[in-house]
Amino acid sequence: GYDKFVQRSKEIIDEEWGFKGFVRAYVRVNSVAFSFRGLKVPVEGLEELVDETKKCLIEARKNKQNHFLLIQKANIQARKQAMIDESKTIIQVASGAAGL
Repeated sequence: GYDKFVQRSKEIIDEEWGFKGFVRAYVRVNSVAFSFRGLKVPVEGLEELVDETKKCLIEARKNKQNHFLLIQKANIQARKQAMIDESKTIIQVASGAAGL
C-alpha cells in the first residue's frame, strides 16, 4: 500500500540517489485534492512541509554563521602568527646590528 510506497521512496532517495544522512525529514504531501474510486483525497502535508523547510533553513543559517566565525578565527590566528614572525625578524635584525 501507501506505506510501502513511502518506504521504497525513502530507500531510493537514501541509497540509490546517495542522499542518506543529507535528507533530514520526509513529509508526505498531497498538494492537489482529487477523487479516486469515489474517495475524496484532500490536500494535506503542506504545512508540515513548510515547517520542516523552515527548520532546515534555520539550521543552515546557524551553520553559515558558525562557518563564518571559524574563518574569522583562522584569519585572526594567521595575523597573530604573522605579527610574531615579523617581531622575530625585527629582533634578529636588531640583535645582528647591535653585535656589529
